[in-house]
Amino acid sequence: MAKEKQKRCRTKRCQNPAKQLGVCMSCYSVIRRAVLLEQITWDEAEDRGLVERTRKPSPMQDELAAIIGEKHDRTSKTN
Repeated sequence: MAKEKQKRCRTKRCQNPAKQLGVCMSCYSVIRRAVLLEQITWDEAEDRGLVERTRKPSPMQDELAAIIGEKHDRTSKTN
């Protein structure tokens, strides 16, 4: 069985292996913090090419929508 080549972080100057959304854990943490501080949204980060977003719905997404509402649905864009 051949080893699969590990993807590198999509951040230009980073050589760490990609883990989540196409970036390494360090770069993901920086982007996540900016999202939490409302400096950027995940959709804006994706549009700028900072992260790879999957459009596959998460199994937890329906449960979260029932608990906290549709505003956290990551596939819908906000104005």
